[in-house]
Amino acid sequence: MSKLPSGWMATPLENVADVIRGVTYDKKEAISTPKDGYLPILRATNIGAALDLESQMVYVPQRYVKPTQRMRSGDIVVAASSGSASVVGKSAQLRTEWEGGFGAFCAVVRPAAGMSAQYLAHFVAGPSVRRAWRDLAQGTNINNLKGADFAGTVIPIAPRPEQERIVAAIEEQFSRLEAAVEALRKARRLAQTWQTSVLDRSAAQLALSAPMRAVGDLASLVTKGTTPTSVGFGFEAAGVRFVKVESLQDGRIIHDRCSAVSQMTHDALARSQLAEHDVLVSIAGTLGTVALVRAEDCPANTNQAIALIRLKDPGYAGVLAAWLRGPVSQRALRLGAKGVGMNNLTLQQIRDLEVPVASHHASTSFREVEAVTREIATSLVQTINQMTRRVSNLRAAILSAAFSGNLAPSDPADEPAKLLLDRIASQREASKHNTPTRFREPRRRRTKVTHER
Repeated sequence: MSKLPSGWMATPLENVADVIRGVTYDKKEAISTPKDGYLPILRATNIGAALDLESQMVYVPQRYVKPTQRMRSGDIVVAASSGSASVVGKSAQLRTEWEGGFGAFCAVVRPAAGMSAQYLAHFVAGPSVRRAWRDLAQGTNINNLKGADFAGTVIPIAPRPEQERIVAAIEEQFSRLEAAVEALRKARRLAQTWQTSVLDRSAAQLALSAPMRAVGDLASLVTKGTTPTSVGFGFEAAGVRFVKVESLQDGRIIHDRCSAVSQMTHDALARSQLAEHDVLVSIAGTLGTVALVRAEDCPANTNQAIALIRLKDPGYAGVLAAWLRGPVSQRALRLGAKGVGMNNLTLQQIRDLEVPVASHHASTSFREVEAVTREIATSLVQTINQMTRRVSNLRAAILSAAFSGNLAPSDPADEPAKLLLDRIASQREASKHNTPTRFREPRRRRTKVTHER
């Protein structure tokens, strides 16, 4: 930690807060809806930019929740255990009165009386603490923050009045950033709306100028692949490219997202061998993702989640791919989806899709409009995403400035942090002595029993 401003003091977290572990309970008794005699339990999934107190909750009998495990306004909930390192250490503060507890994979940091709870919440939510806790929690199967990890985290303590000024400055700056983020979200929605509108209009013009034909009438082959493991083959570290739904993006096959199979497997799965100008459409899970196979993608094979369309006229493949990516076809694909657990499309539904069979000039014009529109929209979204990442970096910079004394003004008249820490220590010590202890009967002295011979 860098040199602190005059009047500040660094101290372990255990000197300014209590750390409380979460509620353990019998899962058989947990329910998903409110019930008299039950309390809601927060979990890591409820921790975001703010605490989600409305959804993804479990409810357990009140007897499982100790008095100290009942949430209090100002408490900071931290994800303390998870299989994902990115989850451990994320935190959010309870800023209202709420009746409930928190689960065993979480912990609560409860600020001591005299500390600004929001000051502490902003500090532990900062990237430096998140990184430190993530590193401390690393394990083989599960990442787990121990009590000592929390207790030993060093906190820069500002004088109490300055804590309030720092919190006010942070929240003023964060409010401006939130407004910027909302403006960026709106810009992203507008870019997507513009793209859909232009493509819809272009598709309507093409449909008016050309007869509509079913894909099955234009294709020499409409089929799908097979998962190699289902027919006795396996995947390889290297070999022939094997295309999955996640391999399809922006109308192309992304090579880094493909798996690989051996040449023998590729030869055995002859039905689903890809060729240049084939059009691919995802028909299971994420529906309607389209890609046009290029020469550099081959040799390649695919699985049963992707429909393979091979046209009688390969020169029309680019128009077909552009049409299938457009809003008209995408709406038709979504409406045709069936399935209970996972949405699916049949090959017959792909064959029945109607596409315009236009003149060379009209087809070329349609493809040019589609390509330019998507290029502009993609560029806009990329710029928006870059600006969104800058906002995230600004948050980190604001917190760094705040807790090094460079965000809010200091006042020499403020009581030094050392006096605040001394007072907190005295109050906590007095609280220990004033806590009533449970009366116990004196233990009876045991008498040694011997056996006579």
